[in-house]
Amino acid sequence: MDIKISNCVAVTEFKHAEEKDKKLDLQKIANKAQNASYNRNRFPAVVIRESEPKGTALIFDSGKIIIIGCQGKEKAKQVGNNIVKKIGKILYTGSTNKKNIQQVEIEVKNLVATYNMNETIDLSSFHTFLKEERQKPKEGYTFSKTENFPGLIFKFCKKRVKGFQQIEKSSLVALIFQSGKVVFTGGKDEEDIRDGVIILRKVIQEFKSFVENRNKLQGLQQL
Repeated sequence: MDIKISNCVAVTEFKHAEEKDKKLDLQKIANKAQNASYNRNRFPAVVIRESEPKGTALIFDSGKIIIIGCQGKEKAKQVGNNIVKKIGKILYTGSTNKKNIQQVEIEVKNLVATYNMNETIDLSSFHTFLKEERQKPKEGYTFSKTENFPGLIFKFCKKRVKGFQQIEKSSLVALIFQSGKVVFTGGKDEEDIRDGVIILRKVIQEFKSFVENRNKLQGLQQL
């Protein structure tokens, strides 16, 4: 599957075991970190841009770190690790302090990806098909189409399951465009996106078969 991850939004946290409630000195971090900017009157976080891997970290005085602009969870994790190390070096010195530095495990909040169906899709007919021919609530999705948006919004509703463990209700949404391009948002990991592609391709294949059979029937009726 030619899935391209365009953005990953993740959250982690910097903690010091012996100073859990202490606020981070954002001005000191901004002054000493490379590629950092901070204007507390405009935004209450230090912004650090990493080049390898590429990503941006927003550091708040509570220790919370929001990571954006990465191409996948693993790269977001690398950026998070790099930022935590930088904060530790700037704010704390000595081997004892460094041992007390902790990082909360990265949690992906939103994975954005694109996928190309490599075929055009008649969205008006597809919407009618979903609405009139495929009304199966148990399939685990909802859909909508508005005049203000050029695509069809396809929401996945089934709860995700890994092994025997039910994880959570899916927050994945697919924005389907007539060109065949699909933008996925709300994913939690790459597997989530792949599952979405499989479901979507299955539904579109059913739609194509429906249109083909309908056209054949109309042709026979005209004989």
